[in-house]
Amino acid sequence: MAKTPTLALVLGFVALGSVITCSPFGGGDFTCTLNTQCTGGSGGVCEASGYCSFADPSCAPSGQRYGDGPSSGACVGGMATIDAPLATPDGSAALDASGVDGPGTDAAPTRFCLGTYVNLCVPTTPTAPVVLPAALDTDSTTTCRTDVTDASGAPITTYCVLAGTSITGGTVATGSRPLVLLASVDMTIATLDVASHRGGTTGAAANATACAPPGTSGTGGGGGGGGFGGKGGDGGNGQQAGGTGGAATPPTALRGGCPGKDGTTANTHGSGGGVVMLAAAVTITITGAINASGASSATAGNTPGAGASGAGSGGMIVLEAPTLANNGVVFANGGSGAEGSSAGGTPGNPGNDPTNATAAAGGANGTQSGGDGGTGGAKPPTNGDGGKGGDGTAPPASPKGGGGGGGGAIGVITTHGGTLGGSVSPTPLTH
Repeated sequence: MAKTPTLALVLGFVALGSVITCSPFGGGDFTCTLNTQCTGGSGGVCEASGYCSFADPSCAPSGQRYGDGPSSGACVGGMATIDAPLATPDGSAALDASGVDGPGTDAAPTRFCLGTYVNLCVPTTPTAPVVLPAALDTDSTTTCRTDVTDASGAPITTYCVLAGTSITGGTVATGSRPLVLLASVDMTIATLDVASHRGGTTGAAANATACAPPGTSGTGGGGGGGGFGGKGGDGGNGQQAGGTGGAATPPTALRGGCPGKDGTTANTHGSGGGVVMLAAAVTITITGAINASGASSATAGNTPGAGASGAGSGGMIVLEAPTLANNGVVFANGGSGAEGSSAGGTPGNPGNDPTNATAAAGGANGTQSGGDGGTGGAKPPTNGDGGKGGDGTAPPASPKGGGGGGGGAIGVITTHGGTLGGSVSPTPLTH
């Protein structure tokens, strides 16, 4: 015989019975601004979180329990347990979502959707935590979920998605797809690196196809820096003009940063930074660093009067949660340009990768007549600095030193929900 569930259980059934959760933080698709909008039970209150709670004397000391939303079924002031076992009031049998006696097991959990910049769904609400691996290839089908859909149920394969009740640890992510982390409760990140590094790894989904390429440099000119959240720095002049930096290309989707351009010799430009999106239903806490910066120019001018290469722009970081706690550093800065070679062929110095929220200085001091590399974009400046021209003091009959490479522009950091304080570069945008 069916038993009558308590008010708390009824509210839990409402949360579990939702077909699709499409609110920004994974709850139902209703949020409130006034108490009068909370009509799903007695004692309706619109909480500061923007979600409704209802009277339940068993919730001490608040006396309120959340209805639909990221903390559905939890006491106000407590932590949500989305998929906790349900039982009848006398504990004799589990109840299914309809509120009648079940076979002793939970009803199937609802589909779980999260995110506003990109809204992604997995078939069931996560029931286990995820610990990030030390290294992650976003093209891997063993690490990345293969059952991701959009809100309509259409399969999505363009992102590497990990989902858990909580997500902890840190990783270095490479590969061709953006990395997306979804937590049904909270997330604590020690170190998350999707940056590109000089002579090393290229960040996840870096060097986006939407990039505006820098212009080509003339003889002895430095290569331009990559543009993204700002314009890339122009290359320094050699015997002829350096290349122009890449134009700013504000994002319309999750995408990585933009590469710089080679100078006038076969040298290696810097790659743009990668991209990561983090979304949690309750809190994201950053204890170390989230780095999506671009790479500096890997090589300087290396033949007489050669221009150096330009650096990559910063990539993209998206953070979505009601509370964002930054106890570390979050940065998506541009790399810095390399130094041109001297008129006699003495190589210049490479650029410097960003290591924190401060702008990275360009390559310099390697040769007297080669132009210095440009500083990378940060907060401020947003644009990459131009590389310096080769030293013009050489005798007219002698070739001029090579131009320095342009610095990469800033990337993009965007947030939704909480305010991101602490050490951040560039200034976050909201959506």
